[in-house]
Amino acid sequence: MATTPNSQSPLFARTNLAAWCVVPFDAKKRGPVERAEMLHRLGFQSFAYDWRAHDVPSFDAEVEALKRQGIRLVAWWFPTDAEDPNALVILEVCRRHRIHPQLLPTIQASGWFGPIALIAEQGGDAEVTLSDDLTGLHWLSLEIAKPGSGGPRPAFHQPH
Repeated sequence: MATTPNSQSPLFARTNLAAWCVVPFDAKKRGPVERAEMLHRLGFQSFAYDWRAHDVPSFDAEVEALKRQGIRLVAWWFPTDAEDPNALVILEVCRRHRIHPQLLPTIQASGWFGPIALIAEQGGDAEVTLSDDLTGLHWLSLEIAKPGSGGPRPAFHQPH
C-alpha cells in the first residue's frame, strides 16, 4: 500500500534529514564546534560533510564535535581524483574515528535510500537557511498530504 508523504512520514522525519553544504556556504564561517551546536539546535541528527581544502586540518575536530552532539556523519564529499591526497586523509579520519559515511563524489537521485539532504548553499547564515529549509519542508509535507492544510506559504529570509 502506497503512503502519501506528510509530516509524520518517515521520508520527512527529522531522523531522515541531513544538513549538507553547510561548511563552505555558511556566511558566519562557523568552526566544527559551533557548527555541530547549530545543527543540534535545529534538530538535525545527520550531517553530510562538504568541505574545501582549508578545512582539511579540522577533519578530526569536525568528527569529534558531531559525536559530542549526537549527530551522525552520514556522508562525506569525496575527491573524484584518485591522486588527490585528501582522499587518503578522509579515509584515515574515518578509520581512526570508526565511522562509515557514504563517500559521495556526487549525489545520485536514482536509487538513493539515505537521508534527504537539506542544502545550506544560499550564501547567507547556514542556520537561517537550514531553518528556512525545515519550515518549507514542513509546509510542503502538509500541503502534499492535504492541499490547503499548510496555511499560507512561508516567507523565507534572503541571503545577505
